[in-house]
Amino acid sequence: MSDPIDLDELVERCRENLRAGREVTAGLSGGQVEALMTRYCRFEDRRDASGMLVASEVVIHALRPPRPFLHLMASSHHRLRKVWGSFWDGTCGGFSCLDSVMGGRMTSHLDTNYVPTSPEVQDVRSFWIHEQAKAWPMFPVPGYEEDRYGDYECRQGLDTYSLSARRDGLGCRLAVHVPVDRPLEVWEVTLINQTDSPRHLSWFCRLRVNIDSFPFYYFVPRVTCEGLLEDGALVFLNHDQNNKHPRAAFMTADPPFDGYDMMAEVFDGWSARAPIPAAVAQGKCFDSPGLQPAAGLVAAAQFRVALPPGGRHTGKVVYGTCESDEAARRDTIEKVRREVLARPEQSRGQVAECWRQRVLASAVDTPDEHLNRYFNVWSKYQARGQSRLCHGLDKVGYRDIIQHLLGLADFDAPYVRARLAEALQYQFPDGRAVRQYEVFPGSGHDLRMYQDSPSWIPDTLIKYVKETGDVAFLEERIPYLGARTLQPSRRQSGTVYEHAVAGLRSLYENTGYHGLCKIGYGDWNDALSQIGGEKGVSVWLTCACVYQSKLMAALAEFLGRDDDAASFRRVAEELTRRINQHAWDGQWYVYAINRDGVPIGSHKQK
Repeated sequence: MSDPIDLDELVERCRENLRAGREVTAGLSGGQVEALMTRYCRFEDRRDASGMLVASEVVIHALRPPRPFLHLMASSHHRLRKVWGSFWDGTCGGFSCLDSVMGGRMTSHLDTNYVPTSPEVQDVRSFWIHEQAKAWPMFPVPGYEEDRYGDYECRQGLDTYSLSARRDGLGCRLAVHVPVDRPLEVWEVTLINQTDSPRHLSWFCRLRVNIDSFPFYYFVPRVTCEGLLEDGALVFLNHDQNNKHPRAAFMTADPPFDGYDMMAEVFDGWSARAPIPAAVAQGKCFDSPGLQPAAGLVAAAQFRVALPPGGRHTGKVVYGTCESDEAARRDTIEKVRREVLARPEQSRGQVAECWRQRVLASAVDTPDEHLNRYFNVWSKYQARGQSRLCHGLDKVGYRDIIQHLLGLADFDAPYVRARLAEALQYQFPDGRAVRQYEVFPGSGHDLRMYQDSPSWIPDTLIKYVKETGDVAFLEERIPYLGARTLQPSRRQSGTVYEHAVAGLRSLYENTGYHGLCKIGYGDWNDALSQIGGEKGVSVWLTCACVYQSKLMAALAEFLGRDDDAASFRRVAEELTRRINQHAWDGQWYVYAINRDGVPIGSHKQK
């Protein structure tokens, strides 16, 4: 029998290799490298009958990784709103949101960073067991009786998540997924009696509800939001008339819950930092209404279960958004019960089929399994999540959106078409575009004139047309942004093709030093914002204009617009000449020239 591998010793050898300038794994065997690579988690892949890698999961077996493995599940429909996001780490930490990570919080989430995706301690969905006057977390919590658990495992897949563990002869499994076309998440909790004795217990679940107004103000949780019991569902409403992102929430279950709470101070007790809430410790919810809770709204539920030896119980819970109108929300909740809770396997199957089609839209089978896994599965999954929900605020970056769409065009074309058409509405008739445009009415645009914003349009547009053959999209009329109203204009519009042309024209007809493209407030390099003044230029942006002009020349030629094709080629040739004449410093091209005519990024600078 071989000796166990000392992983800490292997890590130190890798560090020594780096300090000595060697390859990081120099001197390590293949088995040792594999042990390091799977120290905290591993990949499990699935292949189809032809051998193509078509699905993958991250399987986490370490309760205490150096950083949490945060997994985003999201709606996969092609509409631009009602997009549900659900973030989970390996111990149920995370949060849910609707359309915006910060502007559309649906559960507790206090991270306000630029990319606000790090759960705080209170950002968690929690599950507990109560049996014969004893209570414990359903799954291990780092630092609290974690040695009492066995068989811990967390699986993160394509819009799926599962967590499993065993304690005191009770096997527990949580399976979560976000449906393709509904703004909600589905939890399936399975309990298995692994003993020879019958058991009578309750299991509890709880999350902190957040449907606060956007923008935020401190009165909202206690005054304008309420929770109520309605037809066996917990419903949460926000009555603030000034809320720029109005939304309501609901929780419903099958079988129906046996008890509930909506006031945090009642369910948790005033010692809210205790690992076991007051209701769980007592073994009974208090059926508290959600009326001006001092400690905030929660959606907490209790389920009583009788398990014979070897018996199994599965409970299903849905948390999601619904309409504020009473009749509409009752209809929505009833449809969810009938179409999701009653048939969760069908919803999971739709998710799997959606991702199968996306993966096979452009897949590779090479000798490198890491490349296959990245290209076929995880690059697409990350691009989907980024495009939908990783814009945290109430505004989205113009350039960011169009760049993300470039990465989606080969497997998510309907969304690309819809989102690109939306973005083009925030371009002025002169071709320039806003820095960021509002997600929710009234939140306002960022009007700083970063000149690169429209420079990304041709690349993404042409990629979309090549992938789909949807030439008709080029002739669709899209409004421009009204200069006075700052809303899509009812009077001024252009075809999609004309929007792309106007964007390039705003670059090559707006030049400064040496006839290079003006940088305006800034370009892609945010570190050089505000260097331009009236005459400052960006060599990078001029190069981008050359590249995009060549793309547009090819598109124009394909469309039979020979005059446009010739014009774009002349622009590319002339700008190339200016770049070579004025931006080459003898060793490389400078990046920009500031308002005072000083080159930025020359080898002559220190």
